[in-house]
Amino acid sequence: MTSRPARVGPGSSGARHSGERWQRGLTLVELLIAASLACGLLAAAWGWVWTAAAVARKADGAAQYATAQAFAARMVRADLQACAALCPPEVGVCGPARLGLLCRDPLSGVERLVVVAWDPVRGVVWRNAAGSYLAEAVESFGVRYFGADGEEVVPTGGVLDRDERDRVRRVAVTWGCAAGVLLVEEDLP
Repeated sequence: MTSRPARVGPGSSGARHSGERWQRGLTLVELLIAASLACGLLAAAWGWVWTAAAVARKADGAAQYATAQAFAARMVRADLQACAALCPPEVGVCGPARLGLLCRDPLSGVERLVVVAWDPVRGVVWRNAAGSYLAEAVESFGVRYFGADGEEVVPTGGVLDRDERDRVRRVAVTWGCAAGVLLVEEDLP
C-alpha cells in the first residue's frame, strides 16, 4: 500500500496543519461592509468639504473685489497727480458726482481729457467712456473740491463755474462699496 502525501489547505483535517497560518483574501461580504463604511465616511465629510469650498470661494471673491477697488483708487490718484487743470465747463463738467480733468503726459506733454463719473443706476464708476468702468457695485460716490484756504468750494447749480474751478486746489473723491469707503485726495498743481 502506498501512502498518500498529507493534504494541506482548505478542506483538509486540522490535525496535520495546527501551526500553519492561513492566508486568504476578503470575502465579498467583508468587501461590501468596507465599501459601505467608506461611503458613509465620505458622505459625512462631504458637507464639511462643501462648506470649506464655499468659504474659499467667498474669500477669493472678496479678495478680488478689494483688489479691484484698490486698482480703481490708484487710477483716480494717478489721474489727479497727472492733472494739469480741472476741465473748463465747455469741455467737461465738474460737479459732485463727476470729475473732469485735463491730464498732461509727463513724457510727451500732451494733454488728454479724463472724466470720472458715477452711474447710480448700475452702481458703476466710469472712467472716460461708458464701457471702461473703474469700479462696480459702488453704492455712493462724491467729489468734493477745496480751495487753498481749505474751505470747500461748492459747485453752483451742481457744476463748477470758471471762478470756482480756478479757486480749487485740492480734490477729494470718495465712493462707498461693500469693502468700505474709499477716499482719494490729492492737491492740484
